[in-house]
Amino acid sequence: MSNDVVSETAAWYSRIAAARVAGIELEELSVALGNVVSSNYFGVGCEEGDVLFARLRHLVKSGTSTLTTCSRQADSLADAALTSERELRESDTANVPRITGER
Repeated sequence: MSNDVVSETAAWYSRIAAARVAGIELEELSVALGNVVSSNYFGVGCEEGDVLFARLRHLVKSGTSTLTTCSRQADSLADAALTSERELRESDTANVPRITGER
């Protein structure tokens, strides 16, 4: 096989690694965001403080949910890239005789 195939394999592994790292970092961000404004510093018993805290917590919860979803999507992307790389490599290997004219 040519170096082009090896190069392409390396590119697929780079894509897989990047997606895995992104998934991990997005999940870490989700956890960190979940700790933001975990207590009501705006005045317990203060109507405006309670409302502000509730709204901020809602935003934080929404953000953590979005980040977790993105993390899972990055993991799925890595899995799909791994599958694609393997299928392309297997196809290339199986078709070497047709591509090169070898028997």
